[in-house]
Amino acid sequence: MEDRLIRILLVEDNPGDARLIKELLSVDEDFFQLTHKTNLSEAFKILANSDIDVIILDLTLPDSYGFETFKKTYNYAPNIPIIILTALDDEKLGFRALKEGAQDYLIKENFIEYLLKPTLIRSIERKQLEHRLRQSEDKFRTLIEKNSDGVVVVDKNGVVLFANPASESLFDRNRENLIGELFGFPVVVGENTEINVVSRKGETKIVEMRVVKTGWKGERACIASLRDITERKNMEVALRLLNEELETKIEERTKELKEAQKELIRKEKLAAVGKLAGSVGHELRNPLGVISNSIYFINMRFKNGDKKVRKHLNILQREVEKSNRILKDLLDFARVSSPILEMRDINSLIKATLSNINVPASIIIELDLDSKLPKCLIDPIKLQQVFQNLITNSIQAMPKGGIIVIKTKKIDNMIELYFEDTGVGIPEENYQKIFEPLFSTKAKGIGLGLPIVKDIIELHKGTIEFESKVGVGTTFIIKLPNMIEGGLKNKS
Repeated sequence: MEDRLIRILLVEDNPGDARLIKELLSVDEDFFQLTHKTNLSEAFKILANSDIDVIILDLTLPDSYGFETFKKTYNYAPNIPIIILTALDDEKLGFRALKEGAQDYLIKENFIEYLLKPTLIRSIERKQLEHRLRQSEDKFRTLIEKNSDGVVVVDKNGVVLFANPASESLFDRNRENLIGELFGFPVVVGENTEINVVSRKGETKIVEMRVVKTGWKGERACIASLRDITERKNMEVALRLLNEELETKIEERTKELKEAQKELIRKEKLAAVGKLAGSVGHELRNPLGVISNSIYFINMRFKNGDKKVRKHLNILQREVEKSNRILKDLLDFARVSSPILEMRDINSLIKATLSNINVPASIIIELDLDSKLPKCLIDPIKLQQVFQNLITNSIQAMPKGGIIVIKTKKIDNMIELYFEDTGVGIPEENYQKIFEPLFSTKAKGIGLGLPIVKDIIELHKGTIEFESKVGVGTTFIIKLPNMIEGGLKNKS
């Protein structure tokens, strides 16, 4: 603001308030020139004949009262900034005046020197700015006419006062048809909002709208700047979908890597256990053979010997046989090798396996074998070992009897085998452990049966899964590729 004398018109009928303002401004009498009137009529005469920079207006005067005082003054001198004087209980009136064009308001009970002077200066500067804005309206109109974004001016009732050429393509309407119509969208000053504009063809455009206050032909209005962001939004959606797809792939890949890491650890563990099993198995087989031969010799030497001695010899023989079975598992585990493939019928292999298993009378075996199941390339010895382990596990899981159902069927290019029992089931906390070597819940097991089964199935490029519920039973599901000649090469 220029360094010149500021001419103030004070319209106040209360002598005490007027005296206070005069005293506050008298400190800078070289900067402020104050004219004081006690009613509106006298004030209008001063406004008509003098150059006034700012008006300090009390709303309660002898010839005018309340908000009407401001309206009369504003209509009489619209280009001069007006500062409202109000009491504490009239603060709402001050706010209302601000909305209608007053530059500021002061509460009589609170204003002091350092508050009054800045308020005067700011009010003058804001009014001068508004005046310059009105003067530059023609220039502004030219600028927005050439703006590539749509620009719409709306009044306080939401009626369109102006629309530039770019808005025609946004709304698919001529400017002449837009002007005078309701804008139709909420106008929120100072915020960026998005609106959906539907053309007459039914096409929807996503438009970003930013609203600022302005004056238009002396009236308060708002300018809405409109930018078509449909393409940007479509790209954002495509990018979001791409990110989601990428995140999904990363999650899947991470899961695969974790599974691969777990499998690698398992393989390393299997290799270590296998090496140990092979070494221990060979070391124990010889002494067990000697013990077995000695039992046989004693039995033959004392055929008619003491019954108690013969009883204990039989116990020794059973324990040796049990130890031999454990050793067989250990050695089988250590010797898991590439399958020797033959074209065989899996159904026949299942029946052959069952004929070699001693099934208790309390257990019922039900077969549901697909008669159209094709022959495929398998290692019959290894698969029989798989079937025997699974059936034996089912029998041991049903000490009081139950049902074992064995099913086969072909789905697409896979052969599926189901071994279902009504046994005790597997607790959920053991789901991740049952294929681990040396893990067993059986008092007499060493935990190598299922790891051997898993390795054999994987050597056939197949998978093994299970479903189980405690107290209901367990189902093992084997899926083998329907391999034919040349489908899988023998490994040395």
